[in-house]
Amino acid sequence: MEIDPIAHNDIRNKPSMSVLKDLIPYLKKVKGILIATMLYLLISTLTSTVVPLLLKTAIDDYIIPKDFHGLLFIGLYSLLLIIGTYIFQYFGTYYSFVAAQKIVLDLRKDIFHKLLTLSNRYLGKTPLGVIITRTTNDTEKLSELMSSGAVQLINDAILLIVTLFFLFSTNVTLSLYSLCLTPLVVWSIVVFSKLLRASYDLARGKLTQLNINLQENLSGISIIKIFNRQKKNRTYFDAISEGYGDATYRALKQHTYFNQTINICSFLSRITVVVAGSYMVIKGTSTIGTLTAFLFWVNYFYQPLRDMGERFNILQDAASSMGKIGDILHCNDTIPDNALPSPTPPIFKGKIEFKNVVFRYSEEKDILKNVSFTIEPSQRIALVGPTGAGKSTIMNILLRLFDIESGAVYIDGKELRSLPLQELRSNMSIVLQDVFIFKGSVRDNISLGQNIPIEQIIEASRFLNAHTFITTLPKGYDTMLSSEGSNLSHGQKQLISFIRALVHNPRILLLDEATSSVDTYTEKLIQEGINKLMQGRTSIAIAHRLSTITSCDKIFVIDQGKIIEQGNHEELLTKKGFYYDLYTTQFQDSL
Repeated sequence: MEIDPIAHNDIRNKPSMSVLKDLIPYLKKVKGILIATMLYLLISTLTSTVVPLLLKTAIDDYIIPKDFHGLLFIGLYSLLLIIGTYIFQYFGTYYSFVAAQKIVLDLRKDIFHKLLTLSNRYLGKTPLGVIITRTTNDTEKLSELMSSGAVQLINDAILLIVTLFFLFSTNVTLSLYSLCLTPLVVWSIVVFSKLLRASYDLARGKLTQLNINLQENLSGISIIKIFNRQKKNRTYFDAISEGYGDATYRALKQHTYFNQTINICSFLSRITVVVAGSYMVIKGTSTIGTLTAFLFWVNYFYQPLRDMGERFNILQDAASSMGKIGDILHCNDTIPDNALPSPTPPIFKGKIEFKNVVFRYSEEKDILKNVSFTIEPSQRIALVGPTGAGKSTIMNILLRLFDIESGAVYIDGKELRSLPLQELRSNMSIVLQDVFIFKGSVRDNISLGQNIPIEQIIEASRFLNAHTFITTLPKGYDTMLSSEGSNLSHGQKQLISFIRALVHNPRILLLDEATSSVDTYTEKLIQEGINKLMQGRTSIAIAHRLSTITSCDKIFVIDQGKIIEQGNHEELLTKKGFYYDLYTTQFQDSL
């Protein structure tokens, strides 16, 4: 296995802060909360920096002169300020988290809604693990930005400015002594910010690879077991996990070095304040209260500097994550739905026309090459041909899961792209070879959230000879099915998909290898139901078992993206062409 290129790009791409402009619409929704947060944090910052000034006054004006009543008064005043500081800090922190969660909630909704509109072309080439990472991990980075990044960065800047004001307004000489190591601190922030940025980028890229690999292994767990790949896959997963662990360890180690550098500078600055301040006290150019207040203010000065490197990394992480989320939100690979729904949605008659249709999944190769055909209402059509000929592509185009490159597709004389997607798809149903079962009851998997009476579901089940098997389940139609229907056989899942198609009463029915994965007995049960299901509907079936399509009104033989033969079963056998070869090969023994 190779490193996924999308995950690899996570490591190398450098974010631009300009991508954070995409956050502006989300910020506007919570601007009231953000303003309240800033006010609470501003007040808590101001009150906390005033406390050392009160301490200075208490020592110089009340403790040394032994004024107990004055000391009691200023002590009470200091206590109220401290309590107020913690209250405002609490509300500021709380509302920053509220704003963060509201923004992340809206972002995740928008990402999911966007994913529902993206074409299968985009979803097919993007690993599921990458999409999950964008929706979960990357949105969490933005949550971190709002809760402890940008807001706290502004608060740190305010704390620095206010602290510097108190330092220099109290004693300029002692302030210069206390800040003598500031150039070293600034240099450390610049250097370690770059190192931490690279390390966290690497760790995030490794995490994306881990998510992709985990998703692939869980989806293909049966194949892994059958082909005895447990050891190889475990080794590869362990290597990715160790790579993620090493990258995280490297980032944490650098973060620790940075913090310790700031701590050492802070400690040395306080020692400098003690030595220089004590000398100034002895000389009479300063006071003990001033010395004590400076020790607090120096700590206040280094606290935001210690946090600032981390805040910048959070900001850069958020910019990187927002850039990747923006790739999804701004992606134009969608199926446009510009047509307005009709006041009274029309019921399709089911006439289908393809005129010189060209389609490709990529720029390299045309899958359909000037395909033209007409299907009359209520006709039963079959598509046959080798794998990769373009049979399933025709169905995907009819459902507008993809749009064609050139040519035109018409339904009842209306160009396909002029029809509202909801109206188009509500008149169609498809039964696939690989049936997807949602986690929920049998009834929910049949109705798919539509308000369909249980009596109608039971009637459809009887019609398709499936009622008997459903009633044998523990709770019948209310039996809960596990994710992807793992507690059902493949044939049972296939039967549910047929009922699902029937209860939605489509005018156009698409069957893509619908019975190729069921046993002969189950196929016999549902074949009669399929024939009934096709009556009065335009039906298109793809089948490798040619015995299931011999009664179709017309058969289109497709090879390498072109229709090379068409006619009914008897006509195609008489031609002794491609279809004849397929049929005689499949039934050679009986012939």
